[in-house]
Amino acid sequence: SFEKNVKKGISSFTGCSQFFEDYFIKKGTSVSYTIKYSDIDRFIETDTNIYLSCKNMGIIIILQRKNCSDDLVLFLEKKLKNVNEKYQVSVNMQYSDYYKYIFK
Repeated sequence: SFEKNVKKGISSFTGCSQFFEDYFIKKGTSVSYTIKYSDIDRFIETDTNIYLSCKNMGIIIILQRKNCSDDLVLFLEKKLKNVNEKYQVSVNMQYSDYYKYIFK
């Protein structure tokens, strides 16, 4: 299933993202997710990516920093400052290890 593959770090979801005051929409070719910021339970920033976990939906959203404006990054940091577990992880960590942090 898609959720199991994401947990293993072998599934990807490409598409566009739209950010609003209380939620954001991640759109792909065949699926679209609307996620409230209040539903995000993990927020991980690295030099290359931003990882947003919504455990109750079983999804991880990966945003490439090179595609994010500075204003968007600041907006997300402000919106998600109250997330209980905000991790700063090593940039040397393997890609699949991020999923271990997100789904522990």
